[in-house]
Amino acid sequence: MKRFFGIILIGGVFLTLCGLSAWQLQRREWKSQLLETLAANSIKPPLPLADVLPLPDDQQWYRPVTLEGTLLWDKSLRVGLRQQNGQAGYWIVTPMRLDEGHAFVVTGFVTLSASASWVSPTPSFLRLTARPLPNTARTWFTPENQPDKGIWYTLYVAEMASFLGLKPFLPMAFVTDGVPGLTTAAATPTLRNDHLQYAITWALLAIALVIFTIFYSRRS
Repeated sequence: MKRFFGIILIGGVFLTLCGLSAWQLQRREWKSQLLETLAANSIKPPLPLADVLPLPDDQQWYRPVTLEGTLLWDKSLRVGLRQQNGQAGYWIVTPMRLDEGHAFVVTGFVTLSASASWVSPTPSFLRLTARPLPNTARTWFTPENQPDKGIWYTLYVAEMASFLGLKPFLPMAFVTDGVPGLTTAAATPTLRNDHLQYAITWALLAIALVIFTIFYSRRS
């Protein structure tokens, strides 16, 4: 009876490891296609925002769009720390009042040394070329934002809109290709595609389990 349950347990673990390996291979294919889509999106000509909003999420991300509205510089937030060109600093995230609602726009990057002296300009009406960013997902290692202290680690538009009392707002953030007086923020696709090595790891564990089981059975 113990031998029977042992076989069932080992078989279940083996099938689980094989399933995890196959799942990682599927994830690798999906991630590869997504990266290709993002790269293709980034070189397309700009479209009006109204034409981009109905598109599926993966067709929106990094697709150049034209934004026309008033940048509410006095409501700018600093999100960081970010690394750019070997220097630490902050993203300046500025709400923009549009006909479609308020959009949160990464208007630029300021270094730590320059952030203390950076003064937000007066609200201004601008026509910008910008790109929608994928929604940020919080992980176990991401600190929580502390809005009351002016500390923002992640760009959560719903949380920012609530803190600033802005309604309505668009569900995604944007990064501009350049605003006078600010260094353009480096916000390009950085999705990692490590799924092949994860698939190999799970497969090797499955093989190791088989070898261990055979060796143990012969010893018994």
